[in-house]
Amino acid sequence: MSVSRSSSNIRLSLLLARIDALLLHTSRLLSTSSGIESTLSTIFFTSTIAHVSIYQFLLDRHKRLAKQAARQPTFLEARAAFSAALPAPKLSRTCVALRVLARTSGESWMFLRLLGLFHVYRWAHDIWEKPHRDPAIKVLLWVEVGMAACAQAMENVVYLALKGILPGKRKAAKWMVVSDRLWTAQVVLEMLKLARVWQMGWREELGAEKRDDEVGVEEEDVGYCGLDAYGP
Repeated sequence: MSVSRSSSNIRLSLLLARIDALLLHTSRLLSTSSGIESTLSTIFFTSTIAHVSIYQFLLDRHKRLAKQAARQPTFLEARAAFSAALPAPKLSRTCVALRVLARTSGESWMFLRLLGLFHVYRWAHDIWEKPHRDPAIKVLLWVEVGMAACAQAMENVVYLALKGILPGKRKAAKWMVVSDRLWTAQVVLEMLKLARVWQMGWREELGAEKRDDEVGVEEEDVGYCGLDAYGP
């Protein structure tokens, strides 16, 4: 009896420890604006995909039932066959609930994105304070920051215009297309930056800005003339 109780206590302690770790991780995630935005976007896309999948399943099911009911000789028999084979009401309620969840989380997510310009400013400030040592990547970074700022600004204007806060609701669709193209260009610039990093053989994920086979050469140059390869 004591052995079973001790094993149950161990299992309960492990379960509570896992729950505690999960809650602490969630708290850390939701303590930052980026974490909240990531959580809301995940909920939005997940609920949207689930809603569309269930809705498509219900639609196909109703079409098949309608075809089967049309083959019945009388209207009463057709209605009875159709009603008897309808999907469970819980599935329809789940579909509606997922649609509401997607709409609510998407609305909250888009509202938080209005603060995106502050993140872009922080990004530009970090680049200014700690400029990259490679000229090509430095140029790509500043162009990327400019595109991100323009895209975020246009996205904010579109959102506020659609809500009636700013004028120009009729032009919102065109502005949104321009904003999407700017975001796409930013992704292309990010790929070019990564290609440049790969070309130079830098291990950027480790924070290194020198190639492994050049470290010894640069140390010899420093010892000889007191200057590194990038300047005084």
